[in-house]
Amino acid sequence: VRRPACTPHPGGLEGRGDEQRTHALTLVVRPASLRRVWRISGPGALISTAYMNSGSIEANVESGSGAQFQLLWLNLLTALLSVLLQRLALRLGAASRRDLAEHCTTFYCRAPRYFKWALMEMAILSSDMQNVIGTAVALHIISRAYVPLSAGVALSLLDTCALLLMDRAGPRTLQLLFAFFVIMIASTFGYEYFKVLPDQASVLKGIVVPACEECSKNVYILVVSLIGSGLTPHNLFLHSGLVKEIVDREGFEAVQISGVNFALLMEVCVAVLVSYVFNVFITSAIGATVYGQTNSQLREECLSGGSPFADVFPNDNETATADIYTGGVFLGCRHGSMALTMWSLGVLTAALAGTLHSSRAGRFIMEGFLRIQWSHWRRAVVVRVLSATPMLFVALFADVTTLVLVNSVLNLVLSLHLPAAAIPAIALTANRGVMGEHVSSKFSTASSLLLTSGVVATNVYLGVRLAYDWLPTSWGYILGAVLLGLGYLSHIVYLLLDMASSCGASDRLSACRFGQRYLNQPTSCPR
Repeated sequence: VRRPACTPHPGGLEGRGDEQRTHALTLVVRPASLRRVWRISGPGALISTAYMNSGSIEANVESGSGAQFQLLWLNLLTALLSVLLQRLALRLGAASRRDLAEHCTTFYCRAPRYFKWALMEMAILSSDMQNVIGTAVALHIISRAYVPLSAGVALSLLDTCALLLMDRAGPRTLQLLFAFFVIMIASTFGYEYFKVLPDQASVLKGIVVPACEECSKNVYILVVSLIGSGLTPHNLFLHSGLVKEIVDREGFEAVQISGVNFALLMEVCVAVLVSYVFNVFITSAIGATVYGQTNSQLREECLSGGSPFADVFPNDNETATADIYTGGVFLGCRHGSMALTMWSLGVLTAALAGTLHSSRAGRFIMEGFLRIQWSHWRRAVVVRVLSATPMLFVALFADVTTLVLVNSVLNLVLSLHLPAAAIPAIALTANRGVMGEHVSSKFSTASSLLLTSGVVATNVYLGVRLAYDWLPTSWGYILGAVLLGLGYLSHIVYLLLDMASSCGASDRLSACRFGQRYLNQPTSCPR
């Protein structure tokens, strides 16, 4: 009978050999100093940009225009879950000196491992498509429509030129660059918030009261969109990889429970807090401006102000719904050209930061899963060409409404991909064979699984509602939707079974033929 992977080996870690001893390094407790804390700081600025990209802007604009302040509590819940998951990622990188992708390579068999790699690459492509859309929209607005959307998509390819510097710039320079991006994004959208200055009591009520009494029947789309934009799946791979680099750079003897882990956790809390304030700024500004207005009212106000974008609002009495494009346009119509310029600068900065973030995360994912090392700029060029090409066709042969609709749909795609990153992180940090004495507590594991299960349930509900509301009532479409749903659930169930097997939750599951061949047996898996 195979020994469960998280059962301590007789004789402790010393009996495991060099290969397994590196999976659970002994953390040396030494007094922390400000200089040491400064040397290990930096990952927070990088991971925070994942929650402040073009997809997040789109989700918050839709939330503000569709529910005003009533979904701000969901932003807070998403922020708390992101702290919980990012904590697991940083602990994994610090305790094992390996990132999440490297662990997935040895933890899972060939088929699920490559499937997981494909899912994460799809998530990165989806996120990069959102950055392309954000760049095109920002350039179109800031040029007062002189730069067409198709040209903006083409110009987004120039973002990769900045990535050429990433191979030469040191890690501290990159971290300072990301810190500048965060300050720039927070400042531009903070300007919008204080320019609009919504009712503070209503904003506070939306944060603390978990209700949405006046929401439409399509509010479930807003919920999943906020989850997808607030819990970027590949951010876990990036965070564990960045922490691993810090451990390698400083030496594992400098890793300490009271110092490194605590300092990095505090940095995560600050980063997520900044991103949450950013989300509140956008949602509140749009909610106080657009919510409850009709298209004709928005159109008339833009026409009276001489805006060149007034035609984006139809001349009808339908309730207006805003997006990353029309939301900024109407803020400019009501609060002047400065508000429009600040909006476009914020969107452009968020798109550039998202591009750099996706490139860094993609490097860890490719090297960890495939053991292939590419330079930053080479991978960035490939990813940007793959993501910009379909967006160029959309910009050429469709309108701006279709382009920003793609941005919204991609948030739903990212939400579907989240469990494929979250469950392995939970499983690995709950595995004593990986984490040693720093294994996650039962409470931490249970709470992470509970919240992740809520995300899975929300995704399943989204799929059922979308299939019921939008799919034609023909057997072909219904069968395809059922097969996709079963495939999605089967992957989630496999990850949970593997987690149960690796932690010894069920000896019968570990000992059965299926468990011996496919559940957490990297030495017997077909490579």
